[in-house]
Order: sequence, then C-alpha cells, then structure tokens
Amino acid sequence: MSKLVEMPYGLHSRLDLGLGEFSVAARAFLASSAQQLEAIDLHHRLHFGIVERALDTGESSSGRQDAYAVADPFAKPEEVPTSFVLFTLPFARDIFLAWDALLSRRELFTEVGDPEAEQPVAVVVSPRPSDPVRAAYARDQALLTLEFALLHEFYHVAAGHLAAINDGSPGARLHAVTTSTEQSHVESSRYKVLELDADVMALRHLTMNALSGQPLVPHEVLTTASDVERFHHIGRAVTLLFRLIELWRRNASLVYTAKEFHPHPDVRDATLHAYLRLNADPEGNRSTELAEAYSQGQSDIIDALEAMNTLAPNFGVVEGLGQDLAVREMEWLVPELNRIRKKGVGPTDFRRVAAQRGRG
Repeated sequence: MSKLVEMPYGLHSRLDLGLGEFSVAARAFLASSAQQLEAIDLHHRLHFGIVERALDTGESSSGRQDAYAVADPFAKPEEVPTSFVLFTLPFARDIFLAWDALLSRRELFTEVGDPEAEQPVAVVVSPRPSDPVRAAYARDQALLTLEFALLHEFYHVAAGHLAAINDGSPGARLHAVTTSTEQSHVESSRYKVLELDADVMALRHLTMNALSGQPLVPHEVLTTASDVERFHHIGRAVTLLFRLIELWRRNASLVYTAKEFHPHPDVRDATLHAYLRLNADPEGNRSTELAEAYSQGQSDIIDALEAMNTLAPNFGVVEGLGQDLAVREMEWLVPELNRIRKKGVGPTDFRRVAAQRGRG
C-alpha cells in the first residue's frame, strides 16, 4: 500500500488547508455512508486517503495523477469487506492548480470578481489569482471538483462495480486515469458503462447536495448561490475534471482508441446532461432549466480551455480527439446504462439490495 500523506505541502499552506479540510469531510462522508449501507444489510468499511502515487505503477508518469477505488487486498472471507477511496497527491494538487490557472487569466470567467487584476492568457506562468474573489472562487471550484471525484469512486464501491470485475478475488481496483489489471480483464464496453454509472450516481448525489445547499465542504459557491447558479458551477467543475483526466492520460501516452476502457469526455458530458434533463428536479418541474444551467457550465470550461490552448499553446490542452468514436459509442452505451441502472450490477449493488428489501 502506498504511503499515506498527512501534510503534503509544507510550502503551500493554502493547499494544505484545502486538502486537509476536504480529507476530513471525505472521511466523515464515507463513515456515514458505511452506516447507511448497514441499514440495508450491506456491511462495508470505507476509508479515504491521499497517497503519493497509484498502486503498482512504480515511478512512471502514468501513476502520478490518479484516483481510484480499491478493495482490501488482504481481506479474509470471514471479515467485513473493506474498500479504500484514494487520490494521488498530484491528482488532488493539480485540480487546485488548474482552477488557479483559469481564474488567474483576465479573459476567462469575467463575471467573477475583478478580472482586470489578473494576467492575460498569453502569460504562461500560472500564479494564484490576484483578485481575492477570484482566488476564493478557484478554491471553491476545486473543492467541488474533488467532491464529484470522491462520489464517483464511492459509487464504484456502493454500486457493486468492484465486485463485478474481480470474480471474488481480493484487491480489485478501478482507476480514473490509468487501467488496473482487473480493468484490463473486463470487456472495455462493460467497463465504460460502469464508469458512466458511477458518473450518474455521483452527479445525482452532488445535485441533491446542491439543491439542499449542503456541499461536502461548506463554501460560498453553493451555499450562497441560487439553484440555477449551483448547477452552473457544478457543470464547470465536472467538465474540467473530465478534461483533466483526458489530458493526464495523454501526458502518460494513453491515447484514446476504440479499445479504451474510459468513456470519451464528450460521451460523459452528453450522458450527464441527458440525465439532468429528466432527473435534476422532476418534482419541481425545473429539470430542463437546471440541465441547461449545467450545460452552460460545460460550455464555459470547453471555451476556456480552447482559449488557453489558442493563446498559450504551451499549455497543451487539446480538445476533440476521438469524437467520431464518441458518437458511435453513444448509440449503445446509453441503453446499456439504463439497463444496469434499473437492474443493478450485481448482488452487492446497494440499489438492488434496497429494492429487494423494499419488496420484502
């Protein structure tokens, strides 16, 4: 097991505080979730940690930025199952730095604070935003991005995805960026559906938090915003995460192909937008309005990254690879996703267990 990092940034107290606050909230969330799973007879211990690098990746760049769910490799059959949700240090750090880079550019997100206090996009060096309002927004959006990532990995556990790919063997892992041994043994089409299932469940959880004004880590972005504004912010956070994952994969020479195990970012974007159009707030008849706010957040990020790439090519942000494959994937991924959301993935899927208990 990789060494857990307690205080990762001795020279970056701001990042220390942000990651420390998030880690405390993440551990509390997983502990509470374990108690809720016990209520439907799914006994599972859950732990969160920030690690130096991903498991079994040596010193290669492919293990630097990653997040993953992993079952306890030393578990015994008679013990309560234990799983870990782990973020590598570069994964968590770079999310903060990415938002700082975007908000420190005067051409981007001009409605936030005083953009004239910032540097132009063409300046390659990425300082922290000078305007305090923009700096606070960058921090809050980073926390929101990390919250979605945490929920995504949590639902790999709670929805039975780990059990579905490992055939009962201990230590199964599902990685957000790289590919574990267990993933490589699963048909890529099936794994993509599991990723989209975790996306949808994470977004469902995150939007429920948004409508109640109770994010995992309290901050201004969600607590003081209107519902429409909250979905706009969430669209920005989730879309940036998908683009960062794709960028990290390319940096590790993991180019998108038809046999890729991870869904294309465009597929993930379209799936979540379609989900929200039906499910964002059906009782209040506002699903379309909230989905469009989320979609505007998606567009904001894509436009911002295109501006960064056009005006400062050294950032290396590329949009559009594999889009022809993404279009073809949508034809079969969505029906399959709908099927497993109704029937569940396997015997340890909390949705199936809860439904069976309801019928009982």
